[in-house]
Amino acid sequence: MSRFAVLLAAFAVVPSGTAAPVPKHLMRTPEPVYYYPLVPGTKWVYNDRTQIIDRVEDSKEVQGAKVVTVVAPNGQGVNAVDDVMQVTDGGLARLGLGGGAFNAPLVFLQSPVRVGTTWEVKTSGAEGTGTIAALEKLTVAAGTFDTVRVDLAQPQANGQRTVSACYAPNVGLVRMTDNGKDVWVLQSFTPGKPTQK
Repeated sequence: MSRFAVLLAAFAVVPSGTAAPVPKHLMRTPEPVYYYPLVPGTKWVYNDRTQIIDRVEDSKEVQGAKVVTVVAPNGQGVNAVDDVMQVTDGGLARLGLGGGAFNAPLVFLQSPVRVGTTWEVKTSGAEGTGTIAALEKLTVAAGTFDTVRVDLAQPQANGQRTVSACYAPNVGLVRMTDNGKDVWVLQSFTPGKPTQK
């Protein structure tokens, strides 16, 4: 028998054991995925029937979630609070609109971000069922984005209304349709500049 064959036979009889577990302090925690920008100064421009310009004014931590205040110019060109959003890893909800607070958060996106995830929506002026309908690549004037499409089914007296909204990580809303017709489409997106600590 050749030396190589003896060496190979020796390794063949060595029992294989399971590897020791990786210590927790060496394990990498996945980065959270936020479907809304958190950096002040971030700006979106949307086209609906007119041009809508929104800008992140403030972002702060409140009870484990990020709360983002968005402003938009009012009719007199003065920035006024437009939206207050709650942003969590994989979740997105509106807390208020136009300076007023809702009686319950309006959930736009629910974790886990998986096709088929559903949740009930019931807040000021909105009721229905939200469903993560698809993960899709979407191209609009502002660019091409990997998005999560959420369908909100709302019962109406004359049938059902379906509002679909596509959200991209760190961008937010890319496109919204109402019964298949474009309502809001992202024309441009300018990320804010993070402040250095």
